[in-house]
Amino acid sequence: MIWEFNFLLFYLILLVIISIFTYFSISLYHRYTNFSAKRSDKKKEEVRKCLVEMRGLNYDSEMFYRDLTSPKKMIVFLEIAEELLSNSSQEDNDLIKDFIDKSYKDWLRVGQYYLKKSSTHKAYYAYATSKLPFKQDGRDTTELETILLKIPLQSSIYSKNHTFAALTSLGNSHSVIKGLEQLSHEDLTSLNTKLITDSLLAFTGDFDELLDLLDTNWGQLSSHYQTAVIDFARIKGSTQFQQFLLPYLDGETEDVDYICAVLRYYGKIKTEEAYPYILSWANNDDVDYIACTGVATSTLIAYPGQKTIEQLIRNVTSRDWYVRRNAAEALSKLVDQPQRLSSVFEGEDQYAIDQLTYYYEKRGLSYEY
Repeated sequence: MIWEFNFLLFYLILLVIISIFTYFSISLYHRYTNFSAKRSDKKKEEVRKCLVEMRGLNYDSEMFYRDLTSPKKMIVFLEIAEELLSNSSQEDNDLIKDFIDKSYKDWLRVGQYYLKKSSTHKAYYAYATSKLPFKQDGRDTTELETILLKIPLQSSIYSKNHTFAALTSLGNSHSVIKGLEQLSHEDLTSLNTKLITDSLLAFTGDFDELLDLLDTNWGQLSSHYQTAVIDFARIKGSTQFQQFLLPYLDGETEDVDYICAVLRYYGKIKTEEAYPYILSWANNDDVDYIACTGVATSTLIAYPGQKTIEQLIRNVTSRDWYVRRNAAEALSKLVDQPQRLSSVFEGEDQYAIDQLTYYYEKRGLSYEY
């Protein structure tokens, strides 16, 4: 009995100690974060005040250049600029835009300085350039683009990514094409296709001109970056490559990612000329290209008809889970009444039955046995 009482007492004391420790930890955390926030706010207010002063006749070219050759100070400047740009106040927006206009030539000097530094320095410069509104009416950004185009050569993947994003933010189609060509000719690690696609989608210039140039310079791009461009054209809903890409479904390439990108493209940009190829890929059982079979199965949703339904019914019992899942989802979207799929629901493939049941239940429908 005494042993149990001592144990309970020890347990209660331990709980009290933990509670006190937790209380003081939370208090210190709040005090620290509030202090940091105040310091941050104070620093930002100092920079904002400096921008206001430098907006007039007090702009100090050498001080700006000296400060921004420090990556830490550049990031502080970027934070202030982004905050001012995100404000609904037109006065704050005009403040940073006017300041960038005044300091533009010095920004170019900063770029020349960073070109001589490490990949990390280059990445900082490219990142800041991509976030700031350098594209303004009447401004020629050719020199800035020239600096950026020197960065990807023998550079880190981070600086290459931020550099390409900066080029698309400036809105010059020709420089974007040059950037893609440079990336295509490098032997270093390729950028993820999604990063390229996202940057292209953020392009601030003439999309039609960009798509025309991509079409014209197609042969200068590696298949890796062509894949990113195909995704870009699909998301934009462009018919620029509607005829051009058909051969890539008919043996022009053996690249699985490339074929999948083309199949997805024709799922968005519908053309009857692509249908036989899509149907053929949906019927493929080569394990090396099973990913293409899965994508083609989903793409068939854009091509309703009896042949499509028959192929999807075959695919819903495929040995590959990805193909089966996509077939079940496609059937639930193309066949309004589950009763029409009795051959599957009354069959012996429980996985196919479960998948169809799941997707039809999402539509509020069910098969009546």
